[in-house]
Amino acid sequence: MRANGKAIYNTVTTPNYHDGNVWFTANKDGRTLYAIYTLADGETLPSQIHWKGNLPKGKVVLLSNGKTLKTKVKNGEVTVTLPTSMKSESFAMAFVLQKKSV
Repeated sequence: MRANGKAIYNTVTTPNYHDGNVWFTANKDGRTLYAIYTLADGETLPSQIHWKGNLPKGKVVLLSNGKTLKTKVKNGEVTVTLPTSMKSESFAMAFVLQKKSV
């Protein structure tokens, strides 16, 4: 929880809050959107994560370490490519998707 807590605690749901294994939250002022990817029991981490809606407005970073991830948006679908070094990551990962200007 320490690594991804920012995407869970003191957040609110979003109108499009779920797509597949990806769940979305936002901070209370709505300026930051989070995507949380959950692995099913026994599932291995995929090389890419996909979802529709909640398109990022800027770079996508891994919340646990701040690393920018390769992201592609095409026809309303987001594809995030995960580095091979992440195969040992925990069962849930959180990404910062956007920061809106005030």
